[in-house]
Amino acid sequence: MTQAITLPLWLFTVLLALALLAALAWLRLPGLRMLTLRRLVRQEEGRFRAKPAELPALRYDANAIDHLCRPLDRSAVVLGAR
Repeated sequence: MTQAITLPLWLFTVLLALALLAALAWLRLPGLRMLTLRRLVRQEEGRFRAKPAELPALRYDANAIDHLCRPLDRSAVVLGAR
């Protein structure tokens, strides 16, 4: 029950690639589905394209989450402030 399992390197590589693809799909597809439901993007020939009339709304949404992608500015944080 506690013996090590050995895998060929090619099988490990294939399993790792499949896991990465599944993780990307899990992260990306719900966001695209929401944008499609809000009719901000459309799917053409298997690709998602922004509707030109909806670009201001997409920019607004992108700016709303942009601060989450940048590192925190520690100089602006005041500890113990209320």
